[in-house]
Amino acid sequence: MKKQRGMTLLELLLASSLGLLLMGGLIDSMLTLKKVTTWQRALSNVQHRGVVATYIFRHALEPAPTNKTCDTLAQTIIALPVQNERFFQQVKNKSVSSSDILFLHRCEFVNHSYQTHIVAYYVAKTSRSIDGQSVYALYKKVDGLRAVAVLDGVRMIKLLYGEAVSGADDEEASIRFVNESHIKNAELIKLLKVSMLINSDESVLPAARAEQLGGVNVGPDRFLYQPWVVIVRVR
Repeated sequence: MKKQRGMTLLELLLASSLGLLLMGGLIDSMLTLKKVTTWQRALSNVQHRGVVATYIFRHALEPAPTNKTCDTLAQTIIALPVQNERFFQQVKNKSVSSSDILFLHRCEFVNHSYQTHIVAYYVAKTSRSIDGQSVYALYKKVDGLRAVAVLDGVRMIKLLYGEAVSGADDEEASIRFVNESHIKNAELIKLLKVSMLINSDESVLPAARAEQLGGVNVGPDRFLYQPWVVIVRVR
């Protein structure tokens, strides 16, 4: 009977080394796949929030329902200058100082009926956090009612108002975009340009990084940010 020969120490060491190399490569591939999946999920989340934000602002500027109590909305949709000083200060104190505030006259269903109210859309810090980083949201507040967070992950909004230039022949060329302080007549506003900085709902960056919108810095934190622009026709 032929005597069987076992593995030598050298062969065991070589087999163990090859096994460790293969295991290391597998772990590295799994970590890379996890990073890619996390990044893609964060990017998809940001883009989804951008689509929702587009719907929110377009819906906010839709014509009022056919209701006699809200007919006055057809004249002044953009509520500038804000006549209600109490409401203005209340919203301004809650809003992020570097972000703009959109004031509108809207037909809102309040107390079982449609009524004309002044409404504010603004960005503020929520009471929540992710990995120790504050969560911000887009809020909607109707005068006399409690503010409601309508979309998480909106870090900042910047507004430009498309004002009609009197005497211009070309309708496209007759619009000039200005900020709030340069509006001459709110009734001449035809377009609204909303620039937003939207972030993911999880930390994906390896290190904290600052972002910028309209010359204003945001962060630093580890969220994934993406600028998003919506242009809405006012009337």
